[in-house]
Amino acid sequence: MRYLIILILIINGFASTIFLDEVKKVENKFYNIDIKIDDKNLTNILNEKYDSFNILLKTIKNKPYSLKKDNNFRLNTKARLKEKIRINKNYGYHLAVLRDEINLANITLNDNMYKYFSYISNNWTFFDKDKLNELNKIYLNELTKVRYDKFLISYNKIKSVNGDIENQVKENFIDLYKSYNFFSEIIQYINNNKAILSYKSLTSFLKLNKIIETINSNTIFITINTYFRFIHLDMGRLILFILTIIVFFYINYFLYKIIFTYLKRTLEKNHNEIDDNILDNLNKIRRPVSFITIVIGLKLAFEILIYPNILNEQLLNLFYFILMTLITYIIFIAIDIFLFSYLVQIEKRNKVIKKEIIKVMITITKITIFIVVFLLFLVKINIDISAILTSLGIGGLAVALAAQATLSNFFGLIKMIFDDSFSQGDWIETKDIEGHVIDISLISTTIRTFDNALITIPNSTLANSSIKNWSKRKVGRRIKMHIGVTYSSSMENLQNAIKQIEQMLREHKDISTKNKINYNLINKNYKKEQKFVSINDKYGIKSNLLVYLDQLSDSSMDILVYTFTKTTNWQEWLEIKQDVIFQIWKILEDNHLELAFPSQSIYMENNKKNTLTNF
Repeated sequence: MRYLIILILIINGFASTIFLDEVKKVENKFYNIDIKIDDKNLTNILNEKYDSFNILLKTIKNKPYSLKKDNNFRLNTKARLKEKIRINKNYGYHLAVLRDEINLANITLNDNMYKYFSYISNNWTFFDKDKLNELNKIYLNELTKVRYDKFLISYNKIKSVNGDIENQVKENFIDLYKSYNFFSEIIQYINNNKAILSYKSLTSFLKLNKIIETINSNTIFITINTYFRFIHLDMGRLILFILTIIVFFYINYFLYKIIFTYLKRTLEKNHNEIDDNILDNLNKIRRPVSFITIVIGLKLAFEILIYPNILNEQLLNLFYFILMTLITYIIFIAIDIFLFSYLVQIEKRNKVIKKEIIKVMITITKITIFIVVFLLFLVKINIDISAILTSLGIGGLAVALAAQATLSNFFGLIKMIFDDSFSQGDWIETKDIEGHVIDISLISTTIRTFDNALITIPNSTLANSSIKNWSKRKVGRRIKMHIGVTYSSSMENLQNAIKQIEQMLREHKDISTKNKINYNLINKNYKKEQKFVSINDKYGIKSNLLVYLDQLSDSSMDILVYTFTKTTNWQEWLEIKQDVIFQIWKILEDNHLELAFPSQSIYMENNKKNTLTNF
């Protein structure tokens, strides 16, 4: 119980200073009758004054117990002044009457000021625009009852006169001048900024105040509340506080256990790519959703506990920061789910899309969301973001110089995207590196080499390098070989074998020839585009087929076989190449041709005859 009382006292935030003392500080600072405001400093002074108004209004909203006043003393003072005025009028002491009338007007004005702020402090959570307009109208009407213009004329007449009574008149009028102008200006300020006194809370939205009042109307609780008044608490708020904690505990349990378990089972039934991805991300957002429920529950519980006052501003900002962080994280997860689902649908339609462009757009979107959320939080805690944006403009050059390498890498990425030199998953080769592109980020590109090493290259370096992209080919991976046959081969058999090899390649289902290429699958507008650029060269389409007796080597007559497979996949290419080799081997055997192997011929000469020996 002791710790609960300490917590309540901290949340209520009792003030150590009297509110009206703060009002006097504002009056003395901004309402000095002898100070003339320079036009150059007018804007700064007004901004500072309005900031002071905001602080005063926050004080009476957050710390209503700081409004204190000794009413008995002020009532006695007003009675004595009225008696003095009556007596001085009878004796014809007009200056003394003026002195006391100004003093009485000032006391009355301060009483009205106290009543105004006290009413706002106790009732602002119930205000609407009409009620606030009505309140301001009443007190502006009270201001018109102060004979301010008459007192000002009298003050100007005796301003340069020195005397005991005259000096008292001037002192009293200066106090009246400060209070009168302050009170009239702050009422006008509240009239023009009604949102300052708009109460937005879950307690008000859910109409829980009626439940609190119903509980407190119970006879037993009325008695108990007489003891709770010392800590500014009552049974209605305490019971609703405990019930709110319990209710949100079960809401959190329902979301965390039952709902997520049901969704998990539903997604596990399908076992497709999209559902598996959603399931993985569902586990990621499970805990943040639970935290959001807890934060909302705690905020509502504390609002109920100190109702009709509002939570401490620092505590509100903490709740606001936690909620914004968690919601932003969930939005990021939702973006990833949408991106993955979109890419899966694109692949199902056999459409080609540059994944790195989408990834860059998603990264930029996330950064933009983060910046917007960060700026919203700064606005929430009353930080002037215009000054921050101005300072960024001034320091832009310094930032650009400091981030020169980063910007260079970013523009390198832009260059690679517009050049379309490679995409994620492509097999590329530069002067120093060869491998598959794993990831293209804002700053660097990662490549997995064929010996399974992972290399990270700055985008600026890669953008300025000569890149050989082996994946930028739609149809055709080259098969080039020389088939050597022995010199003892028959010319007729050799010619037949060359024709049969060429015929076999043209009829082979996996060898690329012009009549096997469907250009419509590659580009629907190929006929129109063909007039401006070679479709074959642009998209990497090869259908060359060459089979010729190419050269006479030292040990063999070499047949050149030069053709392209329809596939560009390495493993499929190896399988096709192997099949082609076996078929060529069979054709050679059918034509009684032998595959040559390296050999040397040595001629031995003697007196009788020449002997030729082969090795």
